[in-house]
Amino acid sequence: MFFGTRNGLVHFNPLNDAPLKNRPKVILLEFSAKKQNRDSVEKAARQGTVRLPHKSNSIVFRFLGIEYSNPLETKLLYKIEPIEKEWTTLSNAQGRVQYANLNPGHYTLRLKAMSADDTPGESPTGKAGLDRS
Repeated sequence: MFFGTRNGLVHFNPLNDAPLKNRPKVILLEFSAKKQNRDSVEKAARQGTVRLPHKSNSIVFRFLGIEYSNPLETKLLYKIEPIEKEWTTLSNAQGRVQYANLNPGHYTLRLKAMSADDTPGESPTGKAGLDRS
């Protein structure tokens, strides 16, 4: 295709148009647990593993998917292992997940984002461990 401009002709071949290579990212915004000091829980979450006492059996995660080329079409996927085997998809770029009545054990939250054209983020990102003893 050729287009005329004030500065001359511009040639464009759509077959040479490469797709965007931006991969979406996930940011864990908040982690909170019932009956726990929020600051201490968030500090521990940044370190990767949180130990909670037996009474704290309810947890909440808030996370955000970032993809600048088409942010309204970004999808978030999450699962907490070993409870969930399959990914759960959220259709918007902001997520909030709450788990209640967790049994004592080790849990891993996995997060990932997908762009509008289903380009996955950098492998499953955002891993947070939780030990309830």
